[in-house]
Formats: sequence, structure tokens, C-alpha cells
Amino acid sequence: MSNQLFIPFKRSRPNDIRSAVRQYIQIHHPETHPDAFRQDVERWDVLRKDAIAEGTHISKIQALLKYQAQLVFILTKLPPEINLDFTYDPVFRTSSTNTLTLDNICFERVCVLYNLTSLYCKLATDQDKGSSEGIKHATNYFQSAAGAISFLIDSALPALQATNGRPLPVDLTGPFFLSLQHLMMAQAQECAWQKANLANSTNNIVSKLALGVSMHYKKALEAIHSILAHAQPLTLTHGVAQEWRAHIEIKALHFEAVAQFHKAQDDNNGGRYGDEVARLQIAKQCSQKCNELCRRNRNSIVRPVQENARDLLKSVEADCATAVKDNDLIYHQDVTAVSQLPVIKEADIVKAAIAPELVHPDRLVGSDSEPPIFGDLVAHGVRMAVELYQDRRSNWIKDEILDLQRALDSQVTITLQELHLPAAIDALDKRVGLPPSLLAKAEEIRRDGGVSRISTLLRDRQLVSEQAAQVLQQAFDILDQEAEDDGQYREAYEKHDVWDRAPSHEANMDLIAAITKYEEALRTAEASDITVNDKWLQWQNLVEVLCRSNAEIEAYVPSVAMPDQARDAVLCSTTQQQARVLRDLLEQLDEVVVERGETIDRAKRVAAADNIQARLSRQAQALERWVEVTPAMFEDVLADELTKYDQYREEIEGSRSKQESLLRKLRAANDSFLQSRQDDPVVKERQRVLQTLSLAYDGYSESVSDLSEGLKFYNKLAVVSTELRDSCQSWVNQRNEDVKWLTESLISMQSGPSESMAASLPNAFHSQEAQRHSLLPSTPQEAPGRHRPAPVTRQMPLTHKGPFPPQPTSPAVTNPPASPSERHPRSAMQSLPLTSTVTQTPMSPTVAALPKAPWKSPQYAQELTDADDWQADPLPAPKQLVRGFMNDDDWEDNTVMSPSGLPVQARPPPPTPKPKAAKTALSTQDSPKTRSSSRKTRLPA
Repeated sequence: MSNQLFIPFKRSRPNDIRSAVRQYIQIHHPETHPDAFRQDVERWDVLRKDAIAEGTHISKIQALLKYQAQLVFILTKLPPEINLDFTYDPVFRTSSTNTLTLDNICFERVCVLYNLTSLYCKLATDQDKGSSEGIKHATNYFQSAAGAISFLIDSALPALQATNGRPLPVDLTGPFFLSLQHLMMAQAQECAWQKANLANSTNNIVSKLALGVSMHYKKALEAIHSILAHAQPLTLTHGVAQEWRAHIEIKALHFEAVAQFHKAQDDNNGGRYGDEVARLQIAKQCSQKCNELCRRNRNSIVRPVQENARDLLKSVEADCATAVKDNDLIYHQDVTAVSQLPVIKEADIVKAAIAPELVHPDRLVGSDSEPPIFGDLVAHGVRMAVELYQDRRSNWIKDEILDLQRALDSQVTITLQELHLPAAIDALDKRVGLPPSLLAKAEEIRRDGGVSRISTLLRDRQLVSEQAAQVLQQAFDILDQEAEDDGQYREAYEKHDVWDRAPSHEANMDLIAAITKYEEALRTAEASDITVNDKWLQWQNLVEVLCRSNAEIEAYVPSVAMPDQARDAVLCSTTQQQARVLRDLLEQLDEVVVERGETIDRAKRVAAADNIQARLSRQAQALERWVEVTPAMFEDVLADELTKYDQYREEIEGSRSKQESLLRKLRAANDSFLQSRQDDPVVKERQRVLQTLSLAYDGYSESVSDLSEGLKFYNKLAVVSTELRDSCQSWVNQRNEDVKWLTESLISMQSGPSESMAASLPNAFHSQEAQRHSLLPSTPQEAPGRHRPAPVTRQMPLTHKGPFPPQPTSPAVTNPPASPSERHPRSAMQSLPLTSTVTQTPMSPTVAALPKAPWKSPQYAQELTDADDWQADPLPAPKQLVRGFMNDDDWEDNTVMSPSGLPVQARPPPPTPKPKAAKTALSTQDSPKTRSSSRKTRLPA
């Protein structure tokens, strides 16, 4: 069994090279058919299968070197990531480690070089160390392994780190590979030390060689400690095995002891007995530490290493005892201090031998027998350079030409708007009529409906807002009626200590808060409506003018026709002359803008036909074949190609100076024109009316937008208000069901009803019984009405007026109530009536045996909370003019349409309730407690 370590082989899995390469060529090289490289793909697949096959034979070195050379050439043609996954096991496989899969050809090359190192190491450890020839071969293989790992660190690993976007495991980092390199160097030096021992070299030479071995082992150990100190915890599972660390540390101590032991023998031969004793003591200490590590790791350290450590310790102890005795009895030399001992100069006679085929891969690939894979494919660097040129060209055209053109055109537009040109000139010519822009705006208003559409929007908005207000008011009324009934029951059962549920003003706080919130939103929206209405009234008359025919609009606008031909004849002549100057300058300015646009079009056509791939390919072929092509190699070509667009920038710059001159002349001519017309009231009035009509179009558009958004707001408010009203009704139904259950339970558990008991029942209960048996409406529209005491819910009623939406009436239930464990609260909340038939039974002497009220059950309370949870979306506070209050995606398909075709309300209002049975009149200022105490009926004590 060898006393040296060998590097494990990284196992891999087959992958689908054909599909990945075919897809890449179809996407990035559309000019090339994928089947043109079918033989290259097959060759790649064969080489990879030979490379990842396990086995230890000298012939496999050539297979790995050849595959590595092909990968170097492939990386000059393809990018590292082509959606081709490579999977490898970690170096030290355990039950907790996983395989690593990366879409990176550089990862494949690193693993191939690592496996080449592993093959060299395995061949070295398999050699016979008992002969000088075997030691020689082992030394060469270890040096080749060190060279392969050194080439990996310098050439392959940086490319992987640059192209990989995530952290790499420990066994793919620089410190890990550096530790392997020093380990290979240490074992090569150890072979040289063994050869010196076989050759009976002097103790001085042997000690120097042994110290060199210890030095390399210590460097490997330092690299491992660096891994443990800086690696992430998640990547340590792929690190160096514990037995490797122990082996390397034992070897470092062992050969340090060997170096001191042989140097002590050399000191003995030279008569330096004090140095001999000191060195033997150092060797003894190192050897003892070495044996202690072997003892702690006896299950993982190979037996030859442990035996060598024990034999060395015996020899050192024997020689140390003899040397101390001889020195004490015979030589009497002082034992030299450790700090004063002469330093042993280590002899490092090994070096990393990099195979020539790694440095010059063209020695293996390039001949007819081994053609390079994808030799006829356009290099990836060329394609990247083409894309880089296209990006630079697009950015140059945008920054240097298009942005300048937009800035100059914007300058022309802003200047003409400031001078009100050419509209001011068109307005002066009576034969021209109305400006085309104004006629287009008038036609658009007529198509849109004009005043009629505004009126429809106003009417629909008012209708929906009133309906939303009525729904909110009805929700208040529902809660107010329930609070009044609750007060009567609470007054009736106050002295019996059985009415322990929460009062209405506490239980309905969330519902009251929600209703109040939407009332406030409604009032804010009404204030915005007033502002929108005022704006519309400001523009209504002018919009009515724009709704007329073109002839009527032209008649409305003052004309420059002069009834008195003698009036200001000279002034009119001057004005016409200045107008002609302005028209001439405007025509020249239009020509400049058109020429500039033609320049941009020519530049775009040249850019669309621009293709420099052929030129870059020719230059890439002139480079050395095995050099990786990068875009930086073509910087001079890219810069030269971009110079062809300089002429377009010069033309744009020329148009800039010409335009600035024309704008200066235009401003001066406009000033003269305005000066000539400053005393003409007809022209001024015509300009004012035209501008006012143009502004009226903007006011109309703004009013339509504001009214539409306001209608959307009220539509949404109507939906959520209806949902809130339904939630209030469901909550009231549940409260009434609780009352029904309690009163019927009280009656049923008594031995017999008494007149006093029946008389003490609240009027609300009797009224519900009467409504159940005699006043139950046949249709929802016949439901009784409600009276809402003001203090129960709010202090300020809604200001909206209109028909009160009817209230739905629940169907009567004639069956007696079930026990709390038999009924389902959620379904009960949805369909429970307000009244029910009560079967009176004799009352028992006590009411303490009443069953537990359902609202006291935790499960019942939780289900009731879930059932009564109101899910309507909250509305934000309305903004000024309601514009921007909501998005279009807030609306759902369940909205109904108003008579004018706009959404009004999501569901029909409930029917109007019928008047209830007579009840005790209460003051609107009484609290629930006061109203409850005003009832005269009481339960018997």
C-alpha cells in the first residue's frame, strides 16, 4: 500500500451536445444550417465520452490532452454558455454532497484538466518505489500533475470565474487547486528523497531534501487552512477531507523530524555534538507530535505512514539518548540553543512540468487527422463585435443626429406657438375662412354629442349619486331600527341578568364607521361636482357655438371684411405686405425642416444596409488561429466604420445655423406685423374669438373627462354602498335570531306561561309575532318601514333627496329554533327572519338552567365573525374634480347601465318596507339605555 495520496477522479454524466449546439446555431447563426456541423458535434461527443470514462492507463493522457485542446478551440467559436449543461461530482463525495451542474464550457475545461492531474497522480502512486526506475517515473508523473494543476490555475480557472454568475464550491477555487499543486510537489520531492536514500547520499543532502518535502507539505496545509478560513459555510461540504488534512500535517512533521535527524548525524560526523543533541531533541518533539496525530487518526491514516512515524520515533529516541550520554561523559559540549542552530537550507529539486500539448494545443489539433471542431463557424468574438458595432451605431445615430433633429424641430414648434403662427396670418385673410384646426375641433365636438352629451352625463351623475346616498341612508335606518329593538329587549330583561350580549351602539361600531366613511366621501364628491358644474357653465355658450354648422360658426367669428373701404387703407396695405413676408419666411422654415427629415431618412437607410461581419471575419482570419477572438481586437475597424455617418451630422449642424437665422428674421417680421395691426379692432376681436373657441374645445374635453370620472366614482360608490347595506341587514338578521333564540328558550324552559310573563315581553317581540302571522307581506315591496332615531348612529343625515330604496323582507320561519349545537351560524345569518312563532310552555321556577347562548360559544362567535366580515373594497378620498379618482380596472362586469348607456348601479335597490306594528314612540335624543328604560313591560322576577 502506498504511503502517498492520490487525487480522486471527478465523475461526470453524458449530456445532449447535439440539441444544445443545434439550437444555438439556429438562433445566433441563422445564415448557417445546423446540419452543416453535424460531424463536428459527433466528434465532440466521442471525445467527451473518452475523456470522462474512468480508468488508469498511460494511453488516456493523450485522450484528455486532445479533448482539452478541442475545448480551447471551441471556446474561440462559441461562448461559454450555450444552454449546454455539464454535471460533475465533487472531489470528496459524501452522503451530504450533491453534484454540480453548470451551463459553461469553461467549467468542462477546468474539470478535464483536473482529471488529467488525477490521472498523473494515480500513475505516480502506482509505481514501484522500491527501485530507482520506479521512483524516477513516479517523480516525473507527480511533476506533470503539478504542471497540469498549475496550468489550470493560470489559464482555465480565471475564465470560469469570469463567466460564472454564482459562487463556486470549494473544490473549484484557487486555494484548493493550489493545495493540490503543493501536494504534488511535496510527493515528487519525497520521491527524490527516497532516491537519495537508495543511493546512500550524505546525511547533509538527505536532510536538505527532507526539509524540502516538509516545506511543500506545509504550503499545502496553509492553503487548506486558507480554504477553511474564507470559504462560505454552504460550500465547505465540497472542501478537503479530514483524513487528507491529517495526512498532510503528519507528513510535514515527519519530514521535519527526518531533516533534523539526518542533520544531527551530519553534526556528529563533524564533531558538533552540542548541535547534534539539540537537533535530536527537535526531531524527537516533531516525531512525538507526528505519532500523536497518527494515534488520533489511526482509522483514516494508512498503515505505512503510521509505521514510518513509529520507526522514526524509536530511532530518534535511541540516538538522542546515546548522544546525550556521550556528550555528558565524553565530549562535554554545551547543547546549542534552538535559535542559535544553523539553518538547514532546503533543496527543492522538483518543479511543475507543464505538458507541451497544454501550452500549444495546435500540436494535437489542426491536422487532417484531427481537424478542429467548428473550424468553419464564425467566431463568437466576431459576432460579439458585430453586435457591439450595431449598438454603437444605433447610439451614435440617436445621440448625434436624432436627438439634435428633435431639439431643432421642437425649437421651431415652440417659436411658432409663441408667435401664434401661422394661425394669426390665416385669420387675417377673409378668403381663407375659419382655421382648419378650429373646424376639426368643431367637427369632433359635434361627433361626440356636444352639449347633449354633457347634459346626459350631468343627469346620469346626479341619478347615481342620489341612489348611492339613498342606499347609505337605508343602511343607517336598518341599524337604527335594530338599536331601537335592542333597547326594548334590554329594558325588558334588565333585572333578570340574562340579557348579556353587547348593546347595539357597541356591536355596530364598525358598520357605523364604514357608513360614515362613505358619507364623507359622498360629500367631498358633491363639492367637486359643484366645481365641475361651474367650469361647464363657463364654456357652455361657446360649446353651443361649436356645435353649430361651419357656416354659422364662421358667421359668429368677426370677419376682417371692412364695410368702409376708405378706413385705414394704408394700414391694411402695410399689414398685407408684412403678412406676405411672414408667409415667405414660414415657407423657408418648412423647407429646412423637410430637408432635415430627409437627412435622417438617408442615415437610417444606410444603417439598415450596413453589415461589417464580412470585414470582421476577414480580419479575424488574419489572426492566429488558436487566439480567442474578442471584440477589443476590432476597435479600429469599428471606429473606422462609424465615420461614414459623420456627413449626416454635418448636414444637421448646417440646418441648425440656417434655422436660427430664419427664426431671428421671423421674430422681427412678426413684430412688424403686430405693430401694423395694433390699431385694428376687427382683427384683434377675430383673434380673441378664435382663441376663445379653441379654449372652449379644451374646456369641453375637460368637462367630459371630469363628468365621466365622476360618474365612475358614484357607480363604484353605489356598488360598495349596496354591499355595505346588505352586510348591515345580515348583521341585523343575526341579532334578531339571537333575540328569538333567547326568548323562546326562556319560555320553553318554564313550567307554564303566565300572563305577567307574556305581558313583560318587549313590544318589539309582540310586533314581530304580529308581523309574522298577520302582516307578513306577499311581495318584497310590502315590507314595513323603519324609523331611525338620530343618536343611535350619526348626528347629520344625508342631504340627498329622492325616492327611498325599498328594504328586503326575510321570509317567515314557523319551525321552533334548534339548539346551538344543531344550527349553522353562517347559513343562519344569510336567511334568518326577524320574527318567528313562539310556542308558550309553562315557566319553571328558575331561569338558571337556560342553555348557553349561541353568541357565547367560541366556535359560534368565530363563524359569525367570518360571516359578517364585510369584504367591500375601501374607497379613497375623492380628488378635485374627481379626476384620477379610480382606474378603469376597478370596474367589473356586473355594473348595470343608465338610460344613457353609462353604468349606474351594480344591483337593484331592495323593496320599500311596510309600516311595522305600533311601537312606543321614542325621542330622537334618547340614548339606547334611556329608551330601553322607558318601556313599561317587565319580566316577572
